Amino acid sequence: MTDLPRLLADALTLPDPDTGAEAEAVAAFRVARDSGALRAPTRRCDDWRREGGAGTSCGFSADS
Repeated sequence: MTDLPRLLADALTLPDPDTGAEAEAVAAFRVARDSGALRAPTRRCDDWRREGGAGTSCGFSADS
């Protein structure tokens, strides 16, 4: 018979975060931000704030 409690505990245990990958992702974000790549205006259909009916120009309503 298998050790079910141990198998469940192993399945529910989160792995240690990869701090190297996190640092690379932050560095890539900063390069993109500093190069101006993130300065594009938010498209109306990507803006999900309720103010002014935003988010409805993509052909659907957030309320439906």
